[in-house]
Amino acid sequence: MADKIFITGPNGRGKTNVLEAIAYLSIGRSVRFARDRECIPHGRDFFDIRAMCHTGHAEKCLRVFFGCNQGKLASVNGNVLPRIVHFVGIFRTVFMASEAVSMVLRSPAQRRRLIDIVIAQQSCEYIDYLQRYQRVLAQRNAILRSNTHSGSGNTLDAWTEQLAVYGSWIRQTRIEKLTALRDSFLQYVMFLGGAGEKIDVKYKGSAPEGKSQVQHFIDQLHEKRQREIHAGHTLVGPHRDDLVFTLNGESAPLFASEGQLKTIMIAWKMAEATFLETPVEGKPVLLMDDILKDLDQNRTSAFMELVNEFEQVIFTSPIPLPGYWSGKLQKIDLHE
Repeated sequence: MADKIFITGPNGRGKTNVLEAIAYLSIGRSVRFARDRECIPHGRDFFDIRAMCHTGHAEKCLRVFFGCNQGKLASVNGNVLPRIVHFVGIFRTVFMASEAVSMVLRSPAQRRRLIDIVIAQQSCEYIDYLQRYQRVLAQRNAILRSNTHSGSGNTLDAWTEQLAVYGSWIRQTRIEKLTALRDSFLQYVMFLGGAGEKIDVKYKGSAPEGKSQVQHFIDQLHEKRQREIHAGHTLVGPHRDDLVFTLNGESAPLFASEGQLKTIMIAWKMAEATFLETPVEGKPVLLMDDILKDLDQNRTSAFMELVNEFEQVIFTSPIPLPGYWSGKLQKIDLHE
């Protein structure tokens, strides 16, 4: 197979759907975090995604099936996995879309998902903790809603302790992985033309120096308890934390231009790729959905220099491809 695949065609022909289907095979769900039912083609009651992939020296047949009546099933080489969590990360991808710049960088929930997706592809344990946290959070919120006046009882305390254990582990993992990602991120910012811009990223929600994550989370929950009883839901925790991108010390989503935001997003995605690279499997597959739109020539040239180092890239655009590629190129024209 060609190491560079270019899919072109007018809007509405399904170019993005192809990339999203490929990404689905790496994280076991929509990269846009749409519900599974929302991913079913119009007029159908199921979707069925299949592909052959090379992971290191092994070839594997991956499949994810979802039916309105059957639910979701994932299999590798024909063997159905007991849980979808065991499917995540077998095949690794980095997905970037031009339209995602504003949506992702300007939404705290989407920014949290940026780091969750990349960690999940490296750690099944992380997914397990996220799922446990969400279950405990749902139980705690149910108690807060139903016990407006007696929410400080032993039942709430028990769920609070569990939430602190799972939540503090998630926070600590995010902080550690962000530390590993940050150096690469800053290097890519510089390479892409951000030398005169002080761009950075940090995690908002971590414990102060000298205090454990567990104790910090418990203290936060106790401090907010009365407000939570009144609100009927949990007000602090990793589900409310943030990945903060800054430009010259200010919020990048608020003060950066579209070009600067795109530089931040591309640098982050390149850092993801470095983070997911392994000696055996090499670099992840790079999926790019019309990402060159609105980039100036210098940034485009720098970006494509990075892209050409990847073993496989699948790129979509409604316009002809610029002459930046090196290596084999397979063109798929949806105009035809």
